[in-house]
Amino acid sequence: MTFYSSVAGKRATSLSIYVPYAGVWRADCELDDDSALANTVEIKLGASTWTGTVVRQYAGTFAMRTSARIAGGAGGWGTLLKPRHYHDDAGVRTALVVRDAAREAGENLTTAAYERATLGTDFVRARVPAARVLEQSLGSTPWWVAADGTTRVGPRAATEMKAPYDLLAFDPRFKVATLAIDDPSAIGIGTVLRGGAELSVRELNYVVSGDSLRVTAWGVAP
Repeated sequence: MTFYSSVAGKRATSLSIYVPYAGVWRADCELDDDSALANTVEIKLGASTWTGTVVRQYAGTFAMRTSARIAGGAGGWGTLLKPRHYHDDAGVRTALVVRDAAREAGENLTTAAYERATLGTDFVRARVPAARVLEQSLGSTPWWVAADGTTRVGPRAATEMKAPYDLLAFDPRFKVATLAIDDPSAIGIGTVLRGGAELSVRELNYVVSGDSLRVTAWGVAP
């Protein structure tokens, strides 16, 4: 099928969106337009919308074309935060620590499922990037930026793949599948593929080149 993608309303001649299991998704694009991009942009990938922030040191124009990298959300999880000491005799709430980090980094974060979790009576936040604060306070609990730019805390939901797709290649050793699919929103982290490629998706890369879309999925056995 003919596949359309755009960034800030401008047609993308090439677009790649990499989505990890945890952390921040990122997109790299080329536009046949040399007008300036705003800081916050919307990416249209078929019927799906992704909201992110242009990374200025990886953006520019040449020969009437624009190239840019876009980080999911507000692009603030790399922000270096000031040291801070937390104390609570009843236990420092994890949600308080990660919300403070998100607010100071300019990110929108939801922690509803972790309101009662605590970190002990004292927690010292060093002078570190905001993402490091999440890693320290959440431990093995994953955090991730959704397509809408909101940061979520907790594991991804497992869902069975229901939309039709063509399996173009599959490496059973490393659980890597390459797909052609009409609706990219039908596959995400946690999607379970069966029949030809047996895997639960842990990483994704959507690549639009010209008018075609290919999806590479890395995973583990379901």
